[in-house]
Amino acid sequence: MANKAVILLNDTTDHGGKVITAVGGYIYKSIPVFGEMDLVEHPKCEGVSVMYLTR
Repeated sequence: MANKAVILLNDTTDHGGKVITAVGGYIYKSIPVFGEMDLVEHPKCEGVSVMYLTR
């Protein structure tokens, strides 16, 4: 994932996963924005998990 201010729907993770849900109503450049408690697909562990944002 590139260094940027927001994480967007369908962005990839540094472990080969992908953002599969996004917060309703928040859009950046016509793409829904990822938020805490949204889901990320993890191909290495063959699952989906809720993501918590850290600072």
